[in-house]
Amino acid sequence: MLLEGGARLPIGAKFPALMARARQMIIYSCLRSVIFCAALCLGFWAAEPRSAVPGANPYLGEIEAFAFNFCPTGWAALNGQLLPINTNTALFALLGTTYGGDGKTNFALPTAKPIFTVTGASLQQCIALQGIFPPRN
Repeated sequence: MLLEGGARLPIGAKFPALMARARQMIIYSCLRSVIFCAALCLGFWAAEPRSAVPGANPYLGEIEAFAFNFCPTGWAALNGQLLPINTNTALFALLGTTYGGDGKTNFALPTAKPIFTVTGASLQQCIALQGIFPPRN
């Protein structure tokens, strides 16, 4: 190995330096792996917004409030809209015609008054159209 000025470093002299560098690289590599695993386990890395699942595993018909002005995919706003029974049979089994609809071809979702935060911002209330059918016991 050449040093500045063209002087040669004996091969035996660089061995401890190489070993120290290798040890340092192994330690840093292990630390990075441990930190990465801990971050994944503790949920520090957020999923892409498109793959986020509100409520993780929501019950069908579960109502949640969201801080943004739309309902995520698989959720609907609580605005009393009519839904067809033939595409929402499980939700109809839970809600029936309690909130409206003719009970033959359609049924209605509940309506909800807006929820306002202390700062005056409103929260969007949504109902899960997909999810786990809630057990009765």
